[in-house]
Amino acid sequence: MRGASLIGKIKSKLMDGEYVIAYRQVDGHEGSLLCQESGNFKILKANWRYWYADPIAFRLNDKTYVFMEIYDRVCDKGRIAVSVLGKKGELSKPQIILDEPFHMSFPLVFEYNNGVYMIPECCEENAIRIYKMESDVFHWKLYKCFNNIGKIVDASIYINEQILLLASQVYVNPLLNIGKAYILSDDLSQIHEVALDELEKEPSYKIRNGGPIIDCGKAMYQIKQVSTPNQYGKYVIINQIDEISTKHIKTRMLKNIYVENIETEKNRLPHILYDAHGIHTYGLVGELEVTDIYLTSYKISNYLRKKYKEVRSIQKKDVKYYK
Repeated sequence: MRGASLIGKIKSKLMDGEYVIAYRQVDGHEGSLLCQESGNFKILKANWRYWYADPIAFRLNDKTYVFMEIYDRVCDKGRIAVSVLGKKGELSKPQIILDEPFHMSFPLVFEYNNGVYMIPECCEENAIRIYKMESDVFHWKLYKCFNNIGKIVDASIYINEQILLLASQVYVNPLLNIGKAYILSDDLSQIHEVALDELEKEPSYKIRNGGPIIDCGKAMYQIKQVSTPNQYGKYVIINQIDEISTKHIKTRMLKNIYVENIETEKNRLPHILYDAHGIHTYGLVGELEVTDIYLTSYKISNYLRKKYKEVRSIQKKDVKYYK
């Protein structure tokens, strides 16, 4: 018993949670998890300071990019970064492109009227913020901010005759959400809420977007992430869209995707160091399929980072006291 207790204490000191991005090139819709039961994915690994989540794949000028949350484990804050898919099918080292004083995640990117825009989650600010790309994907500028709109999370966009923004709002418990829908004006400068009959008005663990709407030509899919009372991001639901407009969105469930469906290179995720628990984002653009995996890891760097944060926290308190 004493030995087991000691091992438990050691594991707790070495343990920390992190996300990694799993990705692979596929032969279109038929080769993806939309149609297949499993597949072998490459891993964009976390490092001692940063982990990566909320991958949003985007195709522009014959290049494929993955926008993502890059989470700083020392500062406890998310920023927005981008990776480029290389010719050999490898994602480049993520480069930070948006860094605000508040936490940011889920960088929805879309093309509209010869411009490229991003709506990252800024729930902490009670705002929906729209950024516009300047010279390239590494340079962005705030285009419009809708303040005091509530804790809106994980937006997706559908553009037809009007611009429909689908999202959810945090309801007391951060894991519980209610459905929200908005119409954006043609110049993206105004927003107003609309009441779709199909929106979930009761708090649920199953309605938060888990990625952009996927348009495969013959069919469109809506991704929903599923949490439980004890875990954020257990798996994702793939819903096929039968009808979508600014008045209705009718879907039917196609399948669930679990972490068990994501096969990884064993040398990237040795089981002695990592336990995989769930996924909460999924996307498919062109030949690139992406998701993220939540892990608990057991590494000496986790312990060292915790100790550093403890020391820094004490130093901050001392400075405040002496002021």
